[in-house]
Amino acid sequence: MDDYYANSAIQAAKAQLKSLDELKKIYIENKSAQIRSIKRKLKQERSRLTTLMLLP
Repeated sequence: MDDYYANSAIQAAKAQLKSLDELKKIYIENKSAQIRSIKRKLKQERSRLTTLMLLP
């Protein structure tokens, strides 16, 4: 009976680690997308400012 509970606890721990690993991947993807978006906005703003500086 003790092996049953031990194996069950091990399986639960492995499942939780796998879930956390998948969540970590999702968080990394989301942060990467946010960084790309911010970089794109910065590029647009730099371009706009450059255009404004070139105006007479």
